[in-house]
Amino acid sequence: MSAQSYLLRGGQVCTMDPGRPWAQCAVVRGKMITYVGPEAGAAAFTDPGTEVIEVDGGMVLPGFIDAHNHLAGSGAMAKLGVDLNGLSDPAEILARIAGYAASCPGSAVIRGSGWMAAYFENNSPTREMLDEAVSDRPAAILSSDGHDLWFNTAAMHACSLDRGTEDPDPGA
Repeated sequence: MSAQSYLLRGGQVCTMDPGRPWAQCAVVRGKMITYVGPEAGAAAFTDPGTEVIEVDGGMVLPGFIDAHNHLAGSGAMAKLGVDLNGLSDPAEILARIAGYAASCPGSAVIRGSGWMAAYFENNSPTREMLDEAVSDRPAAILSSDGHDLWFNTAAMHACSLDRGTEDPDPGA
């Protein structure tokens, strides 16, 4: 038995192909897009059991579905500050942060993103390491997966974080 197929028609299908950005319909079988193009060509990719979905003048837009992402927050952080994506050497990461901080002496806080814990000893960069790159003002650098925020000492003081600070309630 083959997977269920669907014919999406009656609207515009965004192809993400700059040479052919729009199509009339799409056919999906199981988890695979099997056809995108003029409706006349769809018949070769359908069968009597194909479910027809009328888009009614709407748009079909390909995408991905992830039950857990940090798109808005990570996107904003990536645009605000130093970009560490693609760097794996801790010395190079710290040099990039230091260079960025030196290039914007008027910034009250140094922000950035893109580091990965796996690149650091014990899978954890330290505030002392970040202090070497930026010691004159707070620095807050988001990890590439959006789950960790690396603070220097000045940022910890600015947030009143110290050894006595209680861990946050998970999920709060």
